[in-house]
Amino acid sequence: MEAECANFEISRMARLLEVSRAGFYRWLSHRDSPSAAKQRRRDLSVKILTCHKASNGTYGARRITSELAEMGDAVSRNTVWARMKELGIEGISPRSFKVTTTVQDPNATYPPDLVERQFDQGTLNAVVTSDITYLKIGDGFAYLCAIRDENSGRVLGFSVAEHMRTEIVTEALRQAIAIRNGALSGAILHTDRGAQFADRLVAALCEAAGIRRSMGRTGSASTSNGQPADPRHIHNRCCTRHQPSRIGPTRRNVTIPLFAQAGTPREPALLKDRERLANQL
Repeated sequence: MEAECANFEISRMARLLEVSRAGFYRWLSHRDSPSAAKQRRRDLSVKILTCHKASNGTYGARRITSELAEMGDAVSRNTVWARMKELGIEGISPRSFKVTTTVQDPNATYPPDLVERQFDQGTLNAVVTSDITYLKIGDGFAYLCAIRDENSGRVLGFSVAEHMRTEIVTEALRQAIAIRNGALSGAILHTDRGAQFADRLVAALCEAAGIRRSMGRTGSASTSNGQPADPRHIHNRCCTRHQPSRIGPTRRNVTIPLFAQAGTPREPALLKDRERLANQL
């Protein structure tokens, strides 16, 4: 009827096709406007793509569902997964690490647990956590230590090395202090009881910066939502997708683009933060 309306009267075509004129005009008026359900699907697709892009293409259905819930959109994980499949995007879910990186010093003394699994205390610089993980870089392997703010989830400091000595922790901690520009005074640094975190150099650096040390049991720095409060999420977000070829002389050139410049949806990295960290390194 639409194609022939210039040649024939609408009423005549409606009579011959045994349809109503009102029905034709109603269809014509709604043809270019999507239904409410279709519009909701379009809006959901835009939000999913936004979250996926903000995570540098690493968030899967579970994390995107959580981000949407925080934005006030109650959507099931299966719905998010289905939309991601239609959009041709996916997250990163690498194999879990099985290498032991936590070795307790039997002669060390440990501070008390000041966090008691209340990691996100509602404000920045209240609780930061740290751990060490073992990851593959190119054809070899290295250790990564990172400092993370448990409120925003942002990585404040990191260190990549071929060893697991105390320096890997102090370097990451100095970067975190530089990024926050003194705002970590009074903050809690929560770690497990690894020998590196119990070292006197780490204790002295925390005391000088006004940071209170807190420790859980050996090998456990888990957050209250069950997600590891360790740098493995950096490995998931950066190394798995953009695996650097080597460390050593080019370590600065490798690690800064991958880690220091990456913020989170809750706390995007600022240019002044990157400059401050570059000066620290």
